[in-house]
Amino acid sequence: WLKGQGGFLEVDEVIVANNCTLISADEPLNPIRDAASGLIFIPPERWTANNVQVDVKSGSEIPFYGETALQQFEYRFRGGSDSEHYPLLDILVFPKSAWTQLENTPPPGLVLGDDGQRVYLAQLPSNNPFNPASKNGKEFIALQMTPAEVKQAFSMYGIVKNKAIESVSAKVMWLDRRLYPGAVLTVELRDVSKMDVASELIAKKVITLTQGTPPTVTLKFAPEAINPKHRYNISARLEQDGKLIKISDTQTPVLTQGAPRETSIMLKAI
Repeated sequence: WLKGQGGFLEVDEVIVANNCTLISADEPLNPIRDAASGLIFIPPERWTANNVQVDVKSGSEIPFYGETALQQFEYRFRGGSDSEHYPLLDILVFPKSAWTQLENTPPPGLVLGDDGQRVYLAQLPSNNPFNPASKNGKEFIALQMTPAEVKQAFSMYGIVKNKAIESVSAKVMWLDRRLYPGAVLTVELRDVSKMDVASELIAKKVITLTQGTPPTVTLKFAPEAINPKHRYNISARLEQDGKLIKISDTQTPVLTQGAPRETSIMLKAI
């Protein structure tokens, strides 16, 4: 069922995925923030819905570890055809008790963290399934993550791990249907808590629009940069040939005090 840009997935009258968001195929994959498993993972921006598929499996659905692992988050390269998917990354979540029993013969992979209740394991492909000189081979290489990147993108609920990166996303829109190829879009996240003081810049991203279409922009920042007691706004402006042509003129709160992590910004003509 879908309404606007949001919906949920239901199987046999049971909701199996909530708070789903419709995204363009060429936009970065949404971060995973799963309270049930305690996992926070922010995929690299080069991973889009067009080239990477994400799947979540539980219990007996998990290959090899169905009797011990709680969940498996699979990232697969869409290579060749819709039926051909090749592993880019698996993140397995084990109960601490089950992991303790496996310590003598642990599964292969990189241990990302241990929150006292669960152990998180990353498995990366050992080789390129394609000829490295082929189109798919080159794309697979470009999409691969290093162990350091995986560690940086990973965190756990309530625990900041490895100086993990957090993010906030905004869908930028404007009312007219014109395209603005070559225009420069600037999106900023600021702390607006203090009165009569210039707002503090937390994160900023500048993009040149090649197709001229309104994009979704993800801003990344360190979790410790955010104070839950403060207020944060996200804003945007569009410039063409050095001239400001559109700007957001309303407050768009994010992150704290009940504000969302994903939002939209409407730009108005100057």
